[in-house]
Amino acid sequence: MKKNIAYILFVVIALGFSHIQAQDSGLSRTETNVIYGMHGGLALLMDVYVPTNPNGYGIIVIPGSGFHQLMSYDATPLNKNPWYLTNIIGTDNLINNGYTLFVINHRSAPVFRYPAAVEDAQRAVQFIRSNAEDYNINKERLGAIGHSSGAQLVSMLGTMDDIKNKESKNPIDNESSKVQAVVALAGLFDLFSFASGSEGDIGAVASYVGTHLPSWRGPDSPRKKEYDKYVAASTTSYITEDDAHFLLVHGTNENVVPTKQSENFHKILLENNVNSNLIIIDNGGHGLRVNGKVATDKYYDETIKLFNKEIVNK
Repeated sequence: MKKNIAYILFVVIALGFSHIQAQDSGLSRTETNVIYGMHGGLALLMDVYVPTNPNGYGIIVIPGSGFHQLMSYDATPLNKNPWYLTNIIGTDNLINNGYTLFVINHRSAPVFRYPAAVEDAQRAVQFIRSNAEDYNINKERLGAIGHSSGAQLVSMLGTMDDIKNKESKNPIDNESSKVQAVVALAGLFDLFSFASGSEGDIGAVASYVGTHLPSWRGPDSPRKKEYDKYVAASTTSYITEDDAHFLLVHGTNENVVPTKQSENFHKILLENNVNSNLIIIDNGGHGLRVNGKVATDKYYDETIKLFNKEIVNK
């Protein structure tokens, strides 16, 4: 990861903008700025993409951002970059295959720290399930796809314990927060190793986690709370054999998130009897581009195969 947060945010602000064409994407309608929760007066928003020929199943989409968002009033929300969503995430690919998409915006650093973004993602899943009938989707099985930091967040949805509370009087709280299939593109899953040594940038991850990772660590360290928080923020801390089926995609020409983040995560998933497929894209960068072009032929079809198998046909 480059040594500044601005570079990490390139995924959101530097890939360019274009219009989503309904006739090209098979899109029936878009519901923008749907409020899926409130926090301290701040509305948590999502956009809902409904296909012309829906298959009755939903996918939550979390764009990448390096866990950060700009703080100006006119800053572009995470879920408002059509080129990025269409090309890297592959939203048109999903819509054309009948999936209803829920593209979320979430609380981010530097204002909000872990676990704010994770909690928002979980709340979004619960909101989707609570309103599944309105969106004509099956609430029992949901998928999730994300890129970069968004990949880390969707991976948490596939591994963390369910937070549903059937005793709550709020029907949203009664719903499951866990998804059944996850596609993680160029993700980071072990934040402790990412922020340690030469693997990643301490600054950006420290800003998200909310504390500095000490250069000296040990079981008797007086800074053990900092160590523990990095572990708690890592997907690798939550893996159990009942987790979602994963598809991991990563490039070998990475300058933001090391390829070994996906390789190591894939290994740990398999060791814990969790279904996982790993696609390594030769010469692929963080945006999964090879020679300037997104390598869609490497993972679009496999994404649909995973969701069809684990969501539609399960």
